[in-house]
Formats: sequence, structure tokens, C-alpha cells
Amino acid sequence: VVSVSGGETRWFNFPGDSRQHYIARMDWAGNSKEVIIQRLNRLQNTNWVILANHVNGKTRTIMIDRDEAWLDVVDDLIWIKKGRYFSWISERDGWRRLYIVNRKNGKMRKITKGRFDVISIQAIDVARGWVYYIASPKDPAQRLLYRSRLMAVAGRNCSAGASMEPIVISSLRTIAGPFIPGLLSVRHR
Repeated sequence: VVSVSGGETRWFNFPGDSRQHYIARMDWAGNSKEVIIQRLNRLQNTNWVILANHVNGKTRTIMIDRDEAWLDVVDDLIWIKKGRYFSWISERDGWRRLYIVNRKNGKMRKITKGRFDVISIQAIDVARGWVYYIASPKDPAQRLLYRSRLMAVAGRNCSAGASMEPIVISSLRTIAGPFIPGLLSVRHR
């Protein structure tokens, strides 16, 4: 890491042989002191999620995602609750699920359940407790906007079963312009 004003380069201290790993993603970790790094092995079946202090170069692995065959790098990492948690998408149980990860201890809490893949996160509304995402639960050719509860209520995960709510979107096609999505209505249960 090099300061924008110049100066000495500071290197992060990673364990292991650097020839057997590579940095797939790196971004600020919800504050100006740390960066979050996704470090993959050459087989691309293990992703170490690492917090690195840019001042002293120290690193701390907060979670590891593994797959027997291969796994995707996560681009939908969103910091919430003042940087105490972040979103994570993983296929660790065979379906592409949305999880919330605790920054301090790496514990993962599954947000989406059911026989469907989350394609991408669209927004997280922490104040109202919802996460909005694209999924295709009934037809893989369709991509629909859904929402699920972000946090558990009274010790129960609210994302199970009927609480996965579809959001109705309309589309407008005109000769003069491209596809323009518009929100028609949101059904609250």
C-alpha cells in the first residue's frame, strides 16, 4: 500500500507461498484503516477472506470459503451496521445463497433459503431490515427481484418460506429508447 501523497510502500504479511495464491479482490473494509482481501489458491477452490491493516501490514483471516471443484469470487460484498457485518454470496450448501458475515469472528448467517440461486444483491435497506436481490426460483430463464428479511426476529430467521417476497417490476419499450424499467408496485405481506 502506498499513500496517495507518496512515501514508502507497505507490504501485507501473508502466510504461505505467494506463488501458490493470488489476490482476486481487494477493497476498503468499511473504514479507512483496513482493506478486505479475497485470496484464492491456484485451483480456485479456496477463498481466504482476509482483513489487512494498511498501517502495519498485519493480516487476519476472518473466514474461508471452500468448494470441491471451483468457486466464484464475491463481487456483492456490502458493508452494513457501521462495518460490523458484510454480505457474502456462497454455494457452500449447493445453492447460491446470501449470507451475512460477522466481521469480528467470521460467523456466517444464512439469509436466503429454498431451492433457488441468488444471482445478485441489488440493495440492502438496514433501517427497514430488508435485502433486495435478483433470483430465479421457478424458471432459470427468468430473473426476478425479491426481498427477504435481513436479520432474525425473535430468534427466527425471517427469510424462510413465504417471507421471500416478489417485487413487481414493469417494463416500457419504445421506438425512441431502450428498455426502461419502472417500479409498478411493491406488495407487502
